[in-house]
Amino acid sequence: MPRLLTLFFDIGSMADPPAPPEHTGRSANAAHVSRSRGGGGGGGGGGAAETPLQLLRARATQLVADAVRGVPAYMWYTCLPQLLSRVGHPNAEVQAVVVQALAHLLASHPHQALWHVSGLQLSLNKARKAVGERVVAKAYQTLLQEARAADAQCVRDAKALFDDLIDLAQHQPPTERTRETTFNIGRRIRLERFVVPVQAALTGQPLVSAHNPFPTAQVHIRRFNDQIRFMPSKAKPKKVSIQVLETGETLNFLCKQERKGDLRKDGRLMEVNGMVNRLLQRCPAGRQRRLRLRTYAVLCLNEECGVLEWVPNTTGFRQVRTSRARGPPMEPAFRYSAGHPKQPSYQQLRTVLDQLQHPSVAPHEAAATYRAQIVPRFPPCMHRWFMEHFREPTAWFEARTTFARSAAVWSGVGHVVGLGDRHGENILIDTTRGECVHVDFDCLFDKGLTLARPEIVPFRLTPNMVDGMGLTGYEGVYRNSLEVTMSVLRDNRETLLSVLEPFLQDPTVAWGRTGRAQRDEFAGGAGAGGAAAAAGGDTVNEDAKRILRVIDERLRGMYNVYAPAPRVKAPASGARGGAAAAAAAAADQQQQLKLKGPELPLSVQGQVHRLIQEATSLENLAQMYVGWMPWS
Repeated sequence: MPRLLTLFFDIGSMADPPAPPEHTGRSANAAHVSRSRGGGGGGGGGGAAETPLQLLRARATQLVADAVRGVPAYMWYTCLPQLLSRVGHPNAEVQAVVVQALAHLLASHPHQALWHVSGLQLSLNKARKAVGERVVAKAYQTLLQEARAADAQCVRDAKALFDDLIDLAQHQPPTERTRETTFNIGRRIRLERFVVPVQAALTGQPLVSAHNPFPTAQVHIRRFNDQIRFMPSKAKPKKVSIQVLETGETLNFLCKQERKGDLRKDGRLMEVNGMVNRLLQRCPAGRQRRLRLRTYAVLCLNEECGVLEWVPNTTGFRQVRTSRARGPPMEPAFRYSAGHPKQPSYQQLRTVLDQLQHPSVAPHEAAATYRAQIVPRFPPCMHRWFMEHFREPTAWFEARTTFARSAAVWSGVGHVVGLGDRHGENILIDTTRGECVHVDFDCLFDKGLTLARPEIVPFRLTPNMVDGMGLTGYEGVYRNSLEVTMSVLRDNRETLLSVLEPFLQDPTVAWGRTGRAQRDEFAGGAGAGGAAAAAGGDTVNEDAKRILRVIDERLRGMYNVYAPAPRVKAPASGARGGAAAAAAAAADQQQQLKLKGPELPLSVQGQVHRLIQEATSLENLAQMYVGWMPWS
């Protein structure tokens, strides 16, 4: 279905080629003769014969329109994000089909679809907002005609609920020390009509006999708790709690505003991860090892704000490492507090890394200095966290194995999709199972290579990550699981590319730019597609073809993580400045040759070996940003 829609949208965007210059006069005369003979018919350009492209567009439009009426609505549910992204299609007939499909889907499954569709009414783009209002109005009238007044009122009330959630996402604490506040959500509407937006309730199931697309018992909202907690991160997301009507339990969610990112990227990657989980379950080796990616619901309220399902019983990898580095009172020999002479301060670390990352320093010299001055100051301590949290031997072994396997799956998938910004706060650990959970997916498709300090490692495999995997480190469980993951991804290359292509072709998301640039386009500002986006039309995503080519190469076994050339400052005057510039040029050449990798595809085992080698290379870790904590 996603592939069908992609072809439909592409065909609808095609323009008729201009007539050749030598035939222009002849065509004009023929048209004049046809009109003078009274041969003009109604529609289609005054009786002129339709071109093959026009016939193809008409046939494709009719085919998809018939499918909207004939195909069960739950099958369209899998294409919901793709349909939402193309509501601004420049072809009016295509846009009408998209509106009809969304309205049909919202009327058929209102409790699930409204969490995705209602946000269109609050879009920052006026044209998309108008389309959203049309979709909701059509679905509302359909529900009234079917005598489903309660569902119709729920669809109408969704806008008021989303308004409250957006206000909460945009709310900022009055002071930096403010940790809690009170906020009323949904007081004007009947919340018991709304399904709790957890992933299990919003995910459709594959086709089976006597099919029920949403077999999970639906739970509804009783109320939102008034107490809101501000999280300590820079964006100040808010932790909000929902009380479940049927069970009385409390479920937590994160309501946030992305000023420099785009939560739609998180939502798209969650869907890709769901496909990867299904592929891993089909593979006997993946099923035996219980390989999976931990996923959660991501709901976009508009282009800036969204609601994320809270992942319970998790703590940040950075917090785990920091707490273990201090050491418990009974083990003073392992204590490394901030004031301990063996552990340098943050400023000292930054000074050392700045010196190592200067273009004049050769990679092997930087690695030697990094090994001598930084590595000994931070001995790995992750194994102690597992020993303290899982004291029973069987539980300890199971948790450590789960940690290694989950880290391997995230490493493989993260490398394929170019997932960056993997610092310690974007990697969580389940404190009950030891499982790795990744969050914050704004830095996708090798965007990390464009940062001020390029993230040149394929994934995070730092000393503490390796230390948590046991005595064998990345040899054994981790390597085997990564080989299984890469084998599954490579065997299903066509499937993954077909799933990724519709997301990459989304004209409302600029995968290679920052969130601010995207919102400038929505405001009609300068830049690629600014005018079209301001008018509500689709824009051509220029990054899509390049990204798909890079992903295809990785799924064929090629290593193509290319770091950009370092920015060399103007050299100082004199012989010393000239020597520094020459050394910088030589270092840059060596770095480019090292990162270019083999041009021929590698086997699965060879590719995994190369990835581990690059991820643990001290030459690469010495070039990382100090906040990424490559020694941890």
